[in-house]
Amino acid sequence: MKPSVLLCAAAVLAAGCEDPTRPSGDDVALVAHGNTPGAVVRVAPPTGDPATDAANIAAAVAAATEGATIAFARGTYVLAGGTIRVSVPGVTLEGHRRGTTLRGLFHDDPADDFFFPYFELVGGHQRVRHLTFRDMHNPLSIGEPGTPLGGYRVEDCTFRENSAPIVFFGFSDEVSRMTGNRFINVVVPFNIFGKTVHFRENRITSPDPAASPLVGQPFSAGVLLPDPVAGICEHNVLEENTIVGNADGFLLFAFDGETCRNNVIRENTFIRLRVFTPDDNGSMVGLVGPGVERNLVEENELLGSEGLGIVVLAAHDNRIVDNEIRNLPGEKETFTPSPGTAIFLDEATSGNRVKENEFKKVAHTIVDLGTGNIIRDNDDDDRDRDHDDLVAPVLPRSMTRQGVRALDHPKLRFLRDHMMR
Repeated sequence: MKPSVLLCAAAVLAAGCEDPTRPSGDDVALVAHGNTPGAVVRVAPPTGDPATDAANIAAAVAAATEGATIAFARGTYVLAGGTIRVSVPGVTLEGHRRGTTLRGLFHDDPADDFFFPYFELVGGHQRVRHLTFRDMHNPLSIGEPGTPLGGYRVEDCTFRENSAPIVFFGFSDEVSRMTGNRFINVVVPFNIFGKTVHFRENRITSPDPAASPLVGQPFSAGVLLPDPVAGICEHNVLEENTIVGNADGFLLFAFDGETCRNNVIRENTFIRLRVFTPDDNGSMVGLVGPGVERNLVEENELLGSEGLGIVVLAAHDNRIVDNEIRNLPGEKETFTPSPGTAIFLDEATSGNRVKENEFKKVAHTIVDLGTGNIIRDNDDDDRDRDHDDLVAPVLPRSMTRQGVRALDHPKLRFLRDHMMR
């Protein structure tokens, strides 16, 4: 499914590139993975020539032993494509304290390399820190479908003008973490296929939406999908992140035969979300598909959107609690009907619990077209909220009482077209 292209050390030497710096007595570090002493392997300084820079990086990767730190020099390395596979466990890719940028060169047809990563980390307990990735479709692919390896970390990195900066595969009980990263003008910061990833304290902004590659606009703040082998997505935590100016927030997808369950979306702040096209919802959370169940959406803030707040399509038995949603004028056409609605549940939903949420300056509060959804007052009593208190939906003429067909969600089609080929 993914390319596994690694330039070997012999090819590097044949190209006349420098050997990676071998560890000296001063280059020994104690790394977190099992307290194993790991050497520091230094990448030759950047040249700006794609073939040379890629070969030098590949040579350092080939020289790394378990627990080693691959230390990049200061400056900008240029890469023209091809995948560097990092398979040794416990390896850290570390940027220079004064700044290291890894810059790609897009192909003539950018769709051709959307899912071909520049770096593929598959060894478990590997870390990426203090690096800037720009002008790449998919800088990092982490893990492999169905694998029990975990413990990956992506920390304090910057991703600029990327399509899919981080694509994660795996089915490990061990937590992998993405923390303190900055995503600027990217299409979708992460796609997590699997489980036990904590995405925390990251910042996602789109100051120049047209600079987002491939589609010329942001797509969402991140997507959770089932692992392709296990068919399950679970125990992921999306927490304390800030998202500004995106087209949608976090999207969860799972359909018949799949499950996306027991994930937590909590204490995130969404600011001025936008509707660029009628395929957008401008929502902070979208729960889409009959396999999306028993997830928690709690204590998030939405401070302005051109679309809706939270959208639930065919999902069931999720909890939507203590969220604050304000400033939804509902003046733009959206994919889900009834723009300006704080919380929308379509006819195929059931058993979702919506409780203790606060709304201010929204066109509609809650639209519930489902069966057995529990909508409760903000005073924490045990009475089901009367439907007289709900704002009746205003469906476009093209919609029927069958509601939105989740399987036809345009953003799922996008993922299928570009990432699931």
